[in-house]
Amino acid sequence: MSTGNKPPASLGAAPYRFTLKDLDESMWSEHPLGRTAFGMKVSGFHRWGFVIYRTTYNDDAMWERYLQVLKLSAQDCLVSLGGDVLLEQYMDCTRPFEPVPSTF
Repeated sequence: MSTGNKPPASLGAAPYRFTLKDLDESMWSEHPLGRTAFGMKVSGFHRWGFVIYRTTYNDDAMWERYLQVLKLSAQDCLVSLGGDVLLEQYMDCTRPFEPVPSTF
């Protein structure tokens, strides 16, 4: 995960009109995701996401569907809480690791 202010290129996201640099504490102090957003700004760590361990490799198509549903669910949650205005652009959806061999 990176710490830059720009959305990951892998998302193909359009430029956003509101970023962490525009955020001050009073703007989101009462918002459900306000502490998260302001903490990201203060800490300088501007990416968030999930660490997911795949423990079975039987059905690649099912795995891809699962990842898509997870991503859409996270985006829907942001929309329902109003966090899509700011936090969606910082969601990091990279998959850097290869499968672990089944034998050691």
